[in-house]
Amino acid sequence: IALGAFCLLPGDDLTLATVLKSPLIGLDEDALFDLAHGRDGERLWAVLARRRGERPAFERAYRALRAFLAAADSLPPFEFYSEALAVRGGRAALLGRLGPESGDAIDEFLALALSYGRAHPPSLQGFLHWIQGGRAEIARDFEQERDEVRIMTVHGAKGLEAPVVFLPDTMRKPRGSDPLVWLEEEGAGGGRETAGLLWPGRAAREDPVSRAARDRARAEADAEHRRLLYVAMTRAEDRLYVCGWRGRQQAPADCWYALVQAGMRTLERTEPLPMPEGGEGLVHAAPQTAALEAPPPPPARGAVPPLPPELLAPAPDEPDPPRLLAPSRAASEPALRSPIDAAGRSALARGTHVHRLLERLPSLAPADRAAAARRLLAASDLEEGAREALADSVLALLSAPEYAALFGPEALAEAPVSAVVGSRAISGRIDRLLVGEREVIALDYKSGRAAPETAAAVPRAWREQMAGYRAALAAVFPTRRIACGLLFVDDPRLIWLPDDIPPSG
Repeated sequence: IALGAFCLLPGDDLTLATVLKSPLIGLDEDALFDLAHGRDGERLWAVLARRRGERPAFERAYRALRAFLAAADSLPPFEFYSEALAVRGGRAALLGRLGPESGDAIDEFLALALSYGRAHPPSLQGFLHWIQGGRAEIARDFEQERDEVRIMTVHGAKGLEAPVVFLPDTMRKPRGSDPLVWLEEEGAGGGRETAGLLWPGRAAREDPVSRAARDRARAEADAEHRRLLYVAMTRAEDRLYVCGWRGRQQAPADCWYALVQAGMRTLERTEPLPMPEGGEGLVHAAPQTAALEAPPPPPARGAVPPLPPELLAPAPDEPDPPRLLAPSRAASEPALRSPIDAAGRSALARGTHVHRLLERLPSLAPADRAAAARRLLAASDLEEGAREALADSVLALLSAPEYAALFGPEALAEAPVSAVVGSRAISGRIDRLLVGEREVIALDYKSGRAAPETAAAVPRAWREQMAGYRAALAAVFPTRRIACGLLFVDDPRLIWLPDDIPPSG
């Protein structure tokens, strides 16, 4: 995390010092002090850049940090940290200083970086903010056989066991208590309910209510103290050592050592533990009662065959994905009409209403279309006469015999289409699509633009758009004829485009 923070803000001296001292760079205390002391306000990064030639360690640190800065500018979080840990030796350095246990944390950190990249934009700053706010916890598997000594709190050891357990400091109790206590009262159901929070103050000035609340809190703390003793003693599988050290003050009568001393001395296989002067200890052992079975010998292994050459060769480069072509995004669209028609009305709004009517009315029965059209236009800002004229023109188009199949129930509105044609991936949405047994018809609506007189006068951008749709549909329906047309909704007027239409001048 500190490495990422440095790459985002190289002027943060404390973060840079943390990275320099970390295993990723590895400066020792003397080198870091020599670099950071007496800078007179100069940034630590600037000092390192200026003094990198004085020592080989400074030069290595500067080159490594420069490489990290360059990688942070171009790589997503997962790739950035993967390169830092694998390619640049960060994992080996961390394991060498922190031990093999740090491998679990490293793997979980990389897994979080990969998970972040799947759901968020590739931002190093965003990832660091996300992971610092998430407070991820890593649970290690302590059941593995390891030749090591683990120092843990009793709380941390819950649920774990070990062959040998030491309780090293059992003649003291936790000092102090919470100055605030909770007041309780009897609830309606007979149980105890919290009534409020109290600060009792000094014991000499306590009233009966405060004294009862403090005594109850102390009793609960003592009960928790005994529960933790039970947890600590039951962690041992074979041998339990209970030790203590007598200080200047006498050990409390209810310390852990005093609680277990009488009971453990009466148990079999319990012996006093020799301790230096001032210390006491007991050891309780449960020795092995049966002979251990010898493990079976490992199976005989012959010569290991060499790996196939294809496993040793580097993986080939991934093929480049096809370039995406969206036919509706023409390189140069023809000029729009004036946004205000001759009568002072909005041509853009009229085209939008026509699109909506052509999308929704064809799915209705012919007898219901007129009423539906007037309901859809009732919420528009068009005048009543304009609404009636617009509804009549669209209804006339839908009811025309030559267009009946295009606006029938078998045709699709806003139909998505995508296909790979050669080295191009074509993806788009066709305003109206009719798929027949022998022929596929695709219509694209045009609004806000004047309709050309003939098909040969259709602008090049529209021809290229429909050619893209035709190529995609031909890849999907290779045995059917593909017919394409442009429906100019302002007039309205339909122009069919021949397959071999020549380009216009």
